[in-house]
Amino acid sequence: MNLSPTSSSVPSSAPPVLVELRRLSKSFVEGGRERVLLTEVDATFREGELVVLLGKSGSGKSTLLNL
Repeated sequence: MNLSPTSSSVPSSAPPVLVELRRLSKSFVEGGRERVLLTEVDATFREGELVVLLGKSGSGKSTLLNL
């Protein structure tokens, strides 16, 4: 899952970064088996941005927000 903006350049007057995630992963062991919930998520959230998470049921939206 890549949540990075489509533009690779950020203007020098860009608002400050509030939260930055780099290669964030989440898993747990259930019944002796590892269950992977998120794999190497990258995201940058800046002050004043409106962020929307869209995805199918079970895709990790709530897991990401609860971390």
